[in-house]
Amino acid sequence: MNNLFLTLKATSKFQYSVYIFITAFIFRIFIVNFVNTETICQDGTGYLSIAHNYSEGLGYSLNKGEKYFFREPGYPIFLSGSFYILKVFGFKIEHFSYDLDKAPEITLAKYLQAILDSLTCVLFFLLIAGILNRKFALIIAIIFSLYYPYAYTVTNISRETLQTFLAISMTYSLMLYFENKKITNLILTGFFWGLLNLTFQATLIFGLTIPIFIWIYQKKFVNAIIPSLIIVATMLLTVSPWLIRSYQTYPDFRVLRSFGTSLTPEYISYIGTVKKATYYGLITNNQEDFIDVNDFLSIPEARKFEVSWDGTLIRKTDSINSLINEPVISKRRIIYVATNLKNCTPQTFAGPIFKENPALAAILILPIALLCMLSFWGFVKFFPKFFKINIFFITYISVFLIVATEKRRMYPIQPFILLYGMMAIIYLYYRYFKRYDNKSFNEFIFLSNNY
Repeated sequence: MNNLFLTLKATSKFQYSVYIFITAFIFRIFIVNFVNTETICQDGTGYLSIAHNYSEGLGYSLNKGEKYFFREPGYPIFLSGSFYILKVFGFKIEHFSYDLDKAPEITLAKYLQAILDSLTCVLFFLLIAGILNRKFALIIAIIFSLYYPYAYTVTNISRETLQTFLAISMTYSLMLYFENKKITNLILTGFFWGLLNLTFQATLIFGLTIPIFIWIYQKKFVNAIIPSLIIVATMLLTVSPWLIRSYQTYPDFRVLRSFGTSLTPEYISYIGTVKKATYYGLITNNQEDFIDVNDFLSIPEARKFEVSWDGTLIRKTDSINSLINEPVISKRRIIYVATNLKNCTPQTFAGPIFKENPALAAILILPIALLCMLSFWGFVKFFPKFFKINIFFITYISVFLIVATEKRRMYPIQPFILLYGMMAIIYLYYRYFKRYDNKSFNEFIFLSNNY
């Protein structure tokens, strides 16, 4: 064992990264090829249609070349890579199909996601290796590479794989700035944040938290001004083609409020109110589905902007709210936040098993649930030690405990859930089995000087 530790100590960070990438990639390719993933969610079909049109020279469109604004462009453009690659090798995709057996571009897209997610595992290792003893950083990174509930996401045609990669990249770039104060790392932080916004507009919220984190780390507000401006400027340059496109098509500065998408704040508020009305029995679930799809999603893009800006959606929202006298703290809101907290536990992977074997599903989920509970304790205990890499985790979980609507929204924070869960387990082991005191434990597991 001592020889193993000496070998690990002598191994370079690059070699570790290669081992982690290979481990993660092989595991994800296995999942893509042997896990039952014949279905594609509704969002996935939309993403693929846009990617196909984009690769065929029809622009960023969903139907017949009509300009499209409802979905952010990042993930569909990433998906279009699979169509372009197949073209290079002589495949002609004349009739796009959602049948996985007849759609090599979908399988290739999953392989590309496997590569991207393996790179995420490497970045995650580099992120925590700046804080932890390299041995423990490697252990946690390898476990994350083989963490099935998260790795399973590469089989889905959904943006979470790309979103997580960009979020970890942004966090890593900001951590490097904290370490070496190089402007290039600020530029990279802004660049990755821009791409993240082009993938999921809600991450604009980092415009508030990034300056605060820099301020706290730099200890003086004035020291955060210039770095924050550089990051914001780089982000705006990165996203400018998309924002210019939206403004040129709909020349109204209100397009900036929704980051150039037709998924406007008015529509988001309206849908939240419709769901509230469903909870209180004013409409049925079927009616809710009808309103969501047919009253907005199926109308032309120009009309989506119009009904948001001319007050139509606001009037509908106010009309529904007038029928519901809900207190600030209500059972519905408590259940909503509690459900989102539960969604931090990646349970989707066990979904099909529930129907066939509930006992097996419970056995699979139990250790994951325990890890997530331990992660809360680990976060509270070790937050100061990991402060400089917590920008994404703190911001994301704070916002999405309130506004998340689907389980998959929580997947990008899984690296940090696992990190803090593993830190709790490691601490309990060394504290109560090895009898380390807190000081000895900290000296043993944390770096005195990063890098």
